Formats: sequence, C-alpha cells, structure tokens
Amino acid sequence: MQYVIDCRQCQCTGPLSRSRKAQGTNLGRRRLEDSDSAKAKAIRAALAEKKGIHRIARELQTGVGTVLRIRAGLAERMRPDRR
Repeated sequence: MQYVIDCRQCQCTGPLSRSRKAQGTNLGRRRLEDSDSAKAKAIRAALAEKKGIHRIARELQTGVGTVLRIRAGLAERMRPDRR
C-alpha cells in the first residue's frame, strides 16, 4: 500500500519540481509581505504597541501564522550577529 502512495505522490510532485527548477517559477500564494505592504506595516506597528497576536490577526483580518511570521522576521532583524 505504501508503494502505491509513494508512486502517486511522485507522479504528482515530479512535474512540479521539474518546472520549478527549469523555469524558476514560484508556486502557491504570495506572502502578505510581498503583496500587501500596508497591512504588513500595520502588523508591525501593532506588534510595537505590544498588542496580542490573536487581537492583531482579528483586527487586521489576517491569520495568526502571518502575524507570527512577521514577528519572527522582526526578531531576526533585532538580533545581534552571533559568531
């Protein structure tokens, strides 16, 4: 049974991975940071005001994961270089 699942998975993902390599295409939805920079700035401002993650997501009508990803990006920028 696992063999059949692996074969089907390979049939589905094989052409996609080949097209990604050959043409350099990105598949899937764009991230909020790339498509709606005003909303991303509003999330950053709300995070600076120390609002909660769920409240920010609810008020700005985004997902909690989006707010967490932007918060993680801010933390990466604030971290000093470690060597």
